[in-house]
Amino acid sequence: MKPIALPQDVAVTTIQLPTIEFEPRQVTAFETAWRQRDATGEIRYELPYPKWIFLTYLVERHEVLLRGANSAGVELFRPVAQTDAFGRLRRAVFAASDGVWPMFFAIVDRRLYHGSLSNRCRVVYTADGQTRREYAFSVNVVALTQRPWTNGTVYVLPRAPFTRVLAGDGSPSEEWISEVDVSPMARVIVSPGDFPFLDQIEGHGDATWHAFEELAYRIARGASDLAVAGSSCLLTFADGEIWRRALDQFASLAKRLLPEMHVKLDPNGPRGLTAQVTAPAEQLHQIVAALLSWRS
Repeated sequence: MKPIALPQDVAVTTIQLPTIEFEPRQVTAFETAWRQRDATGEIRYELPYPKWIFLTYLVERHEVLLRGANSAGVELFRPVAQTDAFGRLRRAVFAASDGVWPMFFAIVDRRLYHGSLSNRCRVVYTADGQTRREYAFSVNVVALTQRPWTNGTVYVLPRAPFTRVLAGDGSPSEEWISEVDVSPMARVIVSPGDFPFLDQIEGHGDATWHAFEELAYRIARGASDLAVAGSSCLLTFADGEIWRRALDQFASLAKRLLPEMHVKLDPNGPRGLTAQVTAPAEQLHQIVAALLSWRS
């Protein structure tokens, strides 16, 4: 997911990972760790193998999916508005059939970093019949210098309530969605050092784009109401005097960075100052998903 539309496609270096062949001793150790999760579902991982290999084992050998989050205490995941890997707005619980991808969402500190994430995970079939996984990870270049990482949690979810997200041509992705609440089966605490590609996370955008995303975050949090109708999103601010300057800056930056996006301000709305945001469908979906996520 990209929490807000980027001004152009982000070119991020592809990272390749060959298919993992699990050794018998690993299988024994992983199965023991899976069975010995405690009453709260926590797997106290003390094995000599990297956690991402253990998580990969779980999704390949058990009917489970994975989801990363900063919080270690989530007992129930509820559907929320979010764009899928292909830019379509969905209201769902999102998870992945991959052992590395969810770790990225677990270690990016969303309490401090509110900007766009560019990330990709896909399975590639080679000419000799083998498979490999390809990844790409990026945050805003300004935030990257601040290393916005934290300890997080990868949750193990039952696969049953989920359906796989398909591309427009019907090909399967590694992303899955559930339209109903999902309770985790287990969880694994992870640190930035557990993420195998920490030093390969790249930066995109610039200082202006970073400022725009931070401003969008403030506006989303400050709005008294948000409504979506057709091809527009309407934000209402009960105290327009406080928010007028920020909204003027937001409209100015939007015009500069996203020419197809338009912000129209009305100081005389029935419930206060309003900001109507219009944009092409895919871009609007990303913006709405970001605003709703930040408000929650």
